[in-house]
Amino acid sequence: MLQFLGEEPDLTWYNHTKTQFAPIDVHIAIVKLMKYLQQKYIENLKVTDEGSYWDTGDADLLKKKMDFLNAKMDELAGLLETLEIEKNETAETLADKIEKLLNEKMKNRINRIKKIE
Repeated sequence: MLQFLGEEPDLTWYNHTKTQFAPIDVHIAIVKLMKYLQQKYIENLKVTDEGSYWDTGDADLLKKKMDFLNAKMDELAGLLETLEIEKNETAETLADKIEKLLNEKMKNRINRIKKIE
């Protein structure tokens, strides 16, 4: 998806690719493709890679970051499965329940850390 932003004569284009649920080799292949395009055609190409592979070329670091994020998403999914949703629940009351659940989880985590210290 390309979007033109603003009325400036200097064109600014944005695009994004989500590789979070793809295998690591797909993420690496896309980064390598982007580096090739930068070298060959788009000298001023700027890439933001949350997995840090663009800057480091470190597949182990990329795997650690992806594993961490996936573990946290699994943890969140498990928490959300414990919510009791009422038949006529509104978006606002559901958001309040989720916020309360997450706050309780964070308080419990902080208390465990304090006990260790």
